[in-house]
Amino acid sequence: DSSLAPPIIQGEGAKVQSDWLFAFLRAPKTGQIRPWLEVHMPTFGFTDAELNDLTLYFASLDRSAYPFLVQDYVTSPESWAAGKKVFELLKCKQCHPRSDQEMNAVEDKSSLAPNLQMASRRLRHDWINDWIRRPDEWMPGTRMPTNFPKDDSGHRTSPLGALVDAP
Repeated sequence: DSSLAPPIIQGEGAKVQSDWLFAFLRAPKTGQIRPWLEVHMPTFGFTDAELNDLTLYFASLDRSAYPFLVQDYVTSPESWAAGKKVFELLKCKQCHPRSDQEMNAVEDKSSLAPNLQMASRRLRHDWINDWIRRPDEWMPGTRMPTNFPKDDSGHRTSPLGALVDAP
């Protein structure tokens, strides 16, 4: 089952924050993102210089800024409420466990997607927006639904704007 395989690391330089990648490569924490997997990242014992080289390598593959700069992200109460409503409308927690209790309540672990609890510390905020907009382009064959389909002119459209009273 490919959903139980190690993650695809294509696009990692555009996807993750440098501090998180550096720390993860130094000491991969088993079960950190997808704890139900039986395949885990080994610890290689890299030096700090080697870890810096690896993070720079991932950045250069994806033409990302190095270090992977992440701007502070501040939301308004209205934006937060709209995000919460969309999270509920799209039933995100159906696949993305947010706690051990939610994860353990699912019998078929192959139906689970990565834990979202650490997304704000692990993922680049601009990448999250792009991933939600076009997951099928980032990872062909992903089970993540494309919630912003392309219209006849090839532009992505949002079926949610009217539902959450937001653009």
